[in-house]
Amino acid sequence: DKAYLLNAQVIDEGGNVSPASASFALTIDTTAPSAPSITSAADNAGTVTGTLATASRTDDTNLSVRVSLAGTSAVAGDKVALFNGASALGSAQALTATDITNGYADVATGTLANATTYAISAKVIDIAGNASAASTAFTTTVDTTAPNAPAITSAADDVGPITATLANNSRTDDTNLTVRVSLAGTGAAAGDSARLFDGGTAIGTLTALTATDISNGYVEIASGTLTEAAHVLTARITDDVGNSSAASASFTVTVDTTAPTAPVIASAADDAGSITGTLASGALTDDTALTVRVSLTGTGAAAGDSVRLYDGTTALGTALTLTSTEISAGFKDIPTGTLTNATTYALNARITDL
Repeated sequence: DKAYLLNAQVIDEGGNVSPASASFALTIDTTAPSAPSITSAADNAGTVTGTLATASRTDDTNLSVRVSLAGTSAVAGDKVALFNGASALGSAQALTATDITNGYADVATGTLANATTYAISAKVIDIAGNASAASTAFTTTVDTTAPNAPAITSAADDVGPITATLANNSRTDDTNLTVRVSLAGTGAAAGDSARLFDGGTAIGTLTALTATDISNGYVEIASGTLTEAAHVLTARITDDVGNSSAASASFTVTVDTTAPTAPVIASAADDAGSITGTLASGALTDDTALTVRVSLTGTGAAAGDSVRLYDGTTALGTALTLTSTEISAGFKDIPTGTLTNATTYALNARITDL
């Protein structure tokens, strides 16, 4: 390799030599730059963005790859080119003085294909066309396929006197439900995440899926605090690179923390012995199993709610479910169960909603 300063002269057949031409400078350079290195790649697409390390997955189909120029001897005007194996990616990028000062260049890959693993390498090509050896490969897998939609199968009410597994369209007094989301058929993997939505608004917290969740085929997610209202819940799965599934079918639950208004005991029916009839409060009776009429007027009770009799705070008989007919009639007749002789009872009634 050497620098040359060339000129030319014309010599005629008589041996006369012309003056030398203007000089033409030429440098012979057959020495390639040293190999660069790829330090990272930037994912700028989708909901999960950031700096990728080698062997990462991404949903970004046009990565920005950072190529370190340290030790390459590259100068402004040289170029950096990316490759997938032996195939060129994107376009070779000319290095600027700023790149040289920074010690790196950020180079776009061009469009990458889904469901493909790339072994990306970089070469520095100097102005003379000498190409460095390829850098060590930086691998990344492009994944733009979202998981399939999950399904909400149930919700757990574990608050108040009535606890149960809730089906769709249930009512509850639990303001922080545990919602079971089925992962069957979603293609979800450990490290993906699940989230609940109320209408279009995210609720609760983003829940990372564990290997146990995947093995079980479901994940249980806390809804966070729900207001007293109807809530249309859905769930979505987001994979580790940010691809989100469609929403599950909706699961509707109505939160109701308002107790019914206290009912009124209108009367009790004595139908035992020689004297029968309707008893008023304070009466004596020889009937040890009274039928008590409970007025539902103004209570806000609905079909499916239950009503029960008490002696003070001690429950009597069994809780009975209110029917639509009883709601229409405005009362419920309830047996006390067996009462004890020579005992005064202070009867009251309570309504418990669904």
